Amino acid sequence: VADSDIAAKAARAAPIVWLLGKVQSGKSSIVRALTGATEAEIGSGFKACTATARVFDFPADAPAIRFLDTRGLAEAGYDPAADIAVAEQHAHLILVVMKAADVAQGAVLDVVRAARARHPEWPVIVAQTCLHEAYPAGAGHALPYAFDDAGMPAADLPGDLARTLAWQRAHCAALPGAGPMRFVPLDFTGEADGFEPSLYGLDALRAALVDVAPAAIAGALAGGDATGSARGRRAHQHILGYAAAA
Repeated sequence: VADSDIAAKAARAAPIVWLLGKVQSGKSSIVRALTGATEAEIGSGFKACTATARVFDFPADAPAIRFLDTRGLAEAGYDPAADIAVAEQHAHLILVVMKAADVAQGAVLDVVRAARARHPEWPVIVAQTCLHEAYPAGAGHALPYAFDDAGMPAADLPGDLARTLAWQRAHCAALPGAGPMRFVPLDFTGEADGFEPSLYGLDALRAALVDVAPAAIAGALAGGDATGSARGRRAHQHILGYAAAA
């Protein structure tokens, strides 16, 4: 079978995660952390599927998982209706990405509300990102990871951070739909930012996705630890992609 045929079959079988959030909310950082792909690979790997929506296949030649990224919501002049229609036709799960310190999430909540009204069974993961932006000066991450399986604080948090996380949880929890919803506070930073670990909450995010997602997503994420062997990660993902095609 030609490689192009294998790639097409794998793409049809691969689970699709719909990334939904405002500009600079941390969507690309999440893709990088989950897949272990480099920033350059992600930057060149997204391909247009509508005028304003992109898809990232991982791995590219026979994807085991696909990330559908719609344009940042709340941008001036952007009508998300066409992108939402495409996402609703193909997605298996919504991964909502909200900066933890940002309570101006009306545009994001409106889209999720409409999607869950039509697809009440869809799982939703709410990734609450960039926690450090609400830390007091000089503070670092609370260790060990400061949240339980439901995303609730298991340790004392700075007041502003605790309030905005609670605000986001309350507004998301009020959305329609009976499908599972999970909240995962996290903070993915670069080494130069000085926060350790740099992938704070990655294990919790992966666990939440595996818990609520279709089995194919669980398989695609297995062994995808960004701190492991690059060669091992790539071999594992290629095996999954070709197995899906078969």
